[in-house]
This record gives sequence, structure tokens and C-alpha cells, in this order.
Amino acid sequence: MITPLLGAWPQRPGSATFPFFGVQVVIVDEKSKEIVGECSRYLCVRKSWPGAFRTLYGDHERYETTYFSALPGYYFSGDGCSRV
Repeated sequence: MITPLLGAWPQRPGSATFPFFGVQVVIVDEKSKEIVGECSRYLCVRKSWPGAFRTLYGDHERYETTYFSALPGYYFSGDGCSRV
């Protein structure tokens, strides 16, 4: 979902750079409030994107619990991130 495109923009070792086309990522705090500017918190996706999966086969409740209940209103990737 977040990947460097070789030659498209400057890259830095260890940095994932920008989100892929169609993916709207945000950084949110523990209360699901979006943070702007320099910060370090939770990486989330604002809305569905091309290629997003819709459920876990045979266990939709687990899908909802795992990816949408931790930070309500966002898809939680399970990753932290820093914006500098």
C-alpha cells in the first residue's frame, strides 16, 4: 500500500515514501483523531482502496474486529509510522 516508485520521487533508505495510487493513508492517535505535520503514531487507511480485501473467508467477524475496531472509522494496518 505504501511503496516507493523508482525514479518518481526522491527516496531515503528505510523509508516507505508515499502511498500507492488510490490509497488514502492517515496517521491517527489512540482516539482515532488524525494528526498532521511531524508525528509518530498509527498508520491507517481512510477509506477503501483498489485491491482491498473485503472479509476473511469463513470469519467476517474476525475481519471486522482485527482491522476496524482498534481505531474506529479507519482501517488499521497494524503498523506504526513517522512523518518527518
